[in-house]
Order: sequence, then structure tokens, then C-alpha cells
Amino acid sequence: MEQILNVRRILGVLCVLLFVGLLIGAGIMMNNLLAPETPAEDPAADTTAPAEFPTEKPTDIPTEPPTEKPTEPPLTMPSISQTAKHSFIYIVETDQFLMLKGKENDRIYPASLTKLFSTYVALMHMDAEMRVTVGAEVRSVSEGSSKAGLTPGDVLTVRQLVEAMMLPSGNDAAMTLATAAGRILAGNSNLSYSKAIARFVEEMNTTAKTLGLTGSHFMNPDGYHNTKHYTTCRDMQKIATLALNQPVLRQVMATKKVVLDLQYDYPGGWQNTNFLIQPDSKYYNPAAIGMKTGYTKAAGNCLMAAFSVEGKTVIVGIFGCPEKTGRFVDAQKIYNAYTQR
Repeated sequence: MEQILNVRRILGVLCVLLFVGLLIGAGIMMNNLLAPETPAEDPAADTTAPAEFPTEKPTDIPTEPPTEKPTEPPLTMPSISQTAKHSFIYIVETDQFLMLKGKENDRIYPASLTKLFSTYVALMHMDAEMRVTVGAEVRSVSEGSSKAGLTPGDVLTVRQLVEAMMLPSGNDAAMTLATAAGRILAGNSNLSYSKAIARFVEEMNTTAKTLGLTGSHFMNPDGYHNTKHYTTCRDMQKIATLALNQPVLRQVMATKKVVLDLQYDYPGGWQNTNFLIQPDSKYYNPAAIGMKTGYTKAAGNCLMAAFSVEGKTVIVGIFGCPEKTGRFVDAQKIYNAYTQR
């Protein structure tokens, strides 16, 4: 009897286990039926990662060649008779010397051509309409200097001082402008004129280095002769180009005459000493657009001249002519050789 009961117990346990198994199986089937369908993996699909795009240009795509400035044929030196010791003709748009007498880095004395650079530096720090009172600095001008006739107490604008420097080549105007600019640079309006001028000359040399004028050194703002005050043809070409790109300087360099109502009497006003732009001069050239003359005994007669020729800016430098008018004659010869080539 007891055996029969044990069999029944075992059968009951098996039935319970079977029932539980059926319930679990039914649950799994329901989950499969309700779960979202997952697409079958395509055995033909490429499962590798996409290749990266190339970073270099394909070699079969042509690239444009680098643009080069057009050049012009050089001028023949023997065909241009000159009295100048050094001279050159330079085309701004092509950045090209077409003729060079001497070497571009030969040391030369710039005389009053210095004023092109001292004015350029001053205009970097001063507004053209700023008013400046002339002081005792004009009495320090070296003996034999060219002057604009300024006297202490005169009040001029910076632009008028530039005119006084460019037209009659006034060393007194150069000292006045340098004094005012030097005080601005030092941040001291009471600085003595000697210290102010020294500060300005220091700025000239610093600016020269910054601009790549490696063959130049300045000792004063007016160009009065000093063996340590020098430049080169290459640097003068750069200075001339800078001056032509400075609006006030470019306008003043082309001015023929200025008459001012000041406290002094300067007969006839300030006449531009560059005969190339004076219509009543036999050296007049209608293509001339200005620049500057210079002279000291050591430098000789010098000239920086600029011309507008067929849309190009032509710069001619003349240094060391023995005669005053020789610089204009040489400039005309070089100009004619260029336009008639």
C-alpha cells in the first residue's frame, strides 16, 4: 500500500513539473511573437568599414601655376651718358630695377633726401592738421642749411611743416617737426628740443630696421652731412615708394608753390626746388609727379624723381652730380631712354 502512495506522489510531482514547463514554454513563445522583427543579415553585404577619403589632391588634376609679376627689359647703361656717380630707374609695379649705375648696396649720402623718410616717420605719429608752435629748435639749424624762414612763435600745421620741408627744403621745418614728434614719442611735452630730436632720430632708425632698410643709418632729420648718416640706392628706392604711398607726402611733393601768411616775410612763398614739376623751367616734364632734391658737398647734387608713364610709376634716383642742374639733365636722359626704348 505504501508503495502505491509513493508512486502517486512521484507522478504528482512530475505533473507539476510538466505543467510548469508548459507555462514557461508558452511564455517564451509569446515573447517571440510580440518582439519586433530583426532583419536577417545579408551574407552578401560588405561589413567592412568604409575607406577614408584621400587627403591629397589627385595627381591628375592640373593646378594653376604661381602668378609672376610682368617684367620689362633692362636699359643699356652705356647708352645713357650721366654725370651722376650713382643712379637708377625702378618700376614700382614690376618691382624691378631696369638700370643701376653702381651697386644697389653701395653706401651713399642722402643729403636732404633724408626728409622723405623723416617726414614719413613723423606722419606715422602725427595728424596732418595738428598745430605746432615753432620754438628755439630753429636756432639750432646748422650753418649753411637751406631754410624755410620759420621763427619762434610761428604756428603751423603738420602739413604746412611738411610743405616747408619738401618745397624749399627747410632744415628749420625739419627740426620743428622732429621736436614735436619726439615729444609725442617720449610722452613729454616739456622735453627739451635736443632730447626730443634725439628721440625722433632714434625712432627713424628703429622704423628703418622694421621696414628692412638694412643699409641706412640716420643721425638727424634734415640730412645735414655726417659720416654716420648714410643710405643706399636700394633703400632710397624703398623710401621713395613709401613716400609715394603716403597721401600727404604724395600731394605735397607734387606742389609747385605755397604762400603762407605767417609772422615772417618769405618773398614769393615756398617754391618747389624740383624743376621737373615747374612749368616755367626748361627741365619741366609733364609726366613728373614730384619727389625731392638734395645737396651737401659730400653728397653732391641729388634727386629723387617720380613719373607716371602708361599707368606705371617710374622712380629715378640721381646721386652725386657735380652741377646743380646736372641731376635734372640725368633724370631726363634716363626717363627718355625708358620711354623711347
